Amino acid sequence: MWESGYSLPACIVAASVVLFDNAHIGQTRLILLDATLVLFMALSVLSYIRFYKLRHAPFGRKWWKWLLLTGICMSCVISTKYVGAFTFFSIGVPVIIDLWDLLDIKRKQGPLSIPEFGKHLSARIIGFIVVPFLMYLFWFQVHFTILSRSGPGDDFMTPEFQETLSDNLMTQQSVGIDYFDNIAMKHKETKVYLHSHVDKYPLRYEDGRISSQGQQVTGYPHNDTNNYWQIVPSVEMEGRGHPVKNGDVVRFRHLVTDSWLLTHDVASPFYPTNQEFTTVSTEDANEKRFNDTLFEIRIENGKNKQQFKTMSSHFKLVHFPSKVAMWTHTTPLPDWGYKQAEINGNKNIAQSSNIWYVEEIPGLPEDSPRLKKEERKVKQMPFLKKYFELQRAMFFHNNALTSSHPYSSQPIQWPFLLRGVSFWTENETRQQIYFLGNPIGWWIASSILAVFSGIILADQVSIRRGVDALDKRKFCILLPHQILANLYQAPALVCTTALASSSLHGPLTTFHSSSWAVSSSSTIIYQHTLLARLSQVL
Repeated sequence: MWESGYSLPACIVAASVVLFDNAHIGQTRLILLDATLVLFMALSVLSYIRFYKLRHAPFGRKWWKWLLLTGICMSCVISTKYVGAFTFFSIGVPVIIDLWDLLDIKRKQGPLSIPEFGKHLSARIIGFIVVPFLMYLFWFQVHFTILSRSGPGDDFMTPEFQETLSDNLMTQQSVGIDYFDNIAMKHKETKVYLHSHVDKYPLRYEDGRISSQGQQVTGYPHNDTNNYWQIVPSVEMEGRGHPVKNGDVVRFRHLVTDSWLLTHDVASPFYPTNQEFTTVSTEDANEKRFNDTLFEIRIENGKNKQQFKTMSSHFKLVHFPSKVAMWTHTTPLPDWGYKQAEINGNKNIAQSSNIWYVEEIPGLPEDSPRLKKEERKVKQMPFLKKYFELQRAMFFHNNALTSSHPYSSQPIQWPFLLRGVSFWTENETRQQIYFLGNPIGWWIASSILAVFSGIILADQVSIRRGVDALDKRKFCILLPHQILANLYQAPALVCTTALASSSLHGPLTTFHSSSWAVSSSSTIIYQHTLLARLSQVL
């Protein structure tokens, strides 16, 4: 704010309200990222202000310094949290406006030739896009170099990625699977086992649809003998010891009920468009229903005829005749299904939730040669391949965090401290960490924000009637496209994605609040910037 030309009291007021907000204590003690996020957001804005001040002396040493520092700080913002992408928008909009002004042939400082404008454009692309992206890649290279060991987040990554980690349990415990082995298959996302029991599907479902009344095939979350299936070849083989490979067409026999897994053109209990999974007797499976018992093993990112292994071979089980993939979800079956998970045939084979893996081979002799482990060498994986896989995993799992809890709060409640957030509780001792901002700072800021909005509205109405109500003390919060056009026109308040502001001395300041949904810290900056502005006017 000092760089933007505000008075010393205004800067002290804004800084004090931010510094003395006790919300930062809870964030830093719990090692949360919001404080770091706000720091780099502020540094990004500061660097851009310094760069903007040098707009009339381009391509000098200081001009390049503040341009590159802006890009580096913005890279640190998005490296801290993905919501930092809004900082790129908040600074990117005035950059575009600045470039548009430079393109104007009637600009006061004189027109720029197309080659000169190209230099300005190239410099900004390098400083605000290329440098941040390279810095972002650099931090992931540091991440991959330091975090080279196995950890609790391994399950989010593919087996190929996990093989690049030392002491990874998945690859250490993997065992090759042979035909006629008894295996237990587990769904990667829901962690339920492929399960069956003697109970039948009801003749008629609640919506009136008819089932096959076949034996139920469900997903069961606990280890049980009803989870064991024997993997059998689809063609005759002499003897045992033949390994199962990627792309093989196989059959599965349920050990406890001595029945064979199949899927057919009958609607599943919950999804009329998906196929029902059931089992049939050995007689039917070997004769008229033989084709319905055929399944193809497709290992994710697997090579042709790659060996099928426990733990490390994540696969899709695709029904050979109908080309549907075995799938499950989190909605439990009714009481007739004992609240277990539904198993059905998904026509969308490409869906990532179709993935399963073999957890164990029960009954494998302890002296089996397959259990003897050789010293495993950590495999290498190209950096960009690891980078893109990690980006996909972060986006996917972040978007999946949609469930609410009783201790959450809504963005509209934050400015007024209507409700805090319980970050941690201990039931036995009733201890808890309750996150709440400083009521004095927040309530004053929210109140003055309302007064500020009223002043802006009254000033606009007065100007429409030919009266300059604020006289020489007027201040401005301008829409981005108005800032460079006229710094002394009456303001329009912005309360959406970004707060773009300009002092009477010219430099542009951009603070971002992420629509009041990024974090409480960014909202603090948003409100206290307004507080400082109003205190300067009053």
